[in-house]
Formats: sequence, structure tokens, C-alpha cells
Amino acid sequence: MSDRMPKLNRNASMVLNSSGYNSLNVMENSDEDASPLKLFSRARQAMNSVFQEFNYIITEINNFIDLPEVLENNLIDEKEIQNLKTYKEKCDGLMKMITRD
Repeated sequence: MSDRMPKLNRNASMVLNSSGYNSLNVMENSDEDASPLKLFSRARQAMNSVFQEFNYIITEINNFIDLPEVLENNLIDEKEIQNLKTYKEKCDGLMKMITRD
């Protein structure tokens, strides 16, 4: 690895805070002293935060495509609307799978 390349911080992840904005979450412990189970737990938390953000975006898209102005003016094809709505269900299923013990 080049000396000019910055070290990748594997403990940092983006999380959606209570106000709906992203913030950087940096975990305290380094990877060198963490057990495999701890690393797995951190990875699962990071994946969950990504899917939470993705779920927030999908919800915003669904709210937009459900607006009367969008539906009345046929701005989006009905087939595409149904396709977009399936992403929410898929994301919810993935989040349930990641968060279960």
C-alpha cells in the first residue's frame, strides 16, 4: 500500500439521526483489538444504518409518486410506480433479516 494513501477507517459509518439528517458515527475501538463477533456486530450495525437511510429515501419517493399531481398528470408510468413500491417491501425485509438475533 502506498504511503500517500490514507488509512481506511472501517469503524466509521453514516447514520440517520433523529432529525432525518446523516451524521458520521465513529466507533471507539480499533479493528486490531476487536473479536470476530464484535466486527460482525459492527458490520451488521453499519448495514442496518445504510438500509435505514435507503428506507427513508424510498419512503420519500413513494410519498412523491402518491401525490395527486403526479398521478393525475401521468408523470410516471404505472408499471414503474409499482416497481418503485416493491423496493420498500424488499428493504423492509432486508432490515428485518439484519436486525434479528
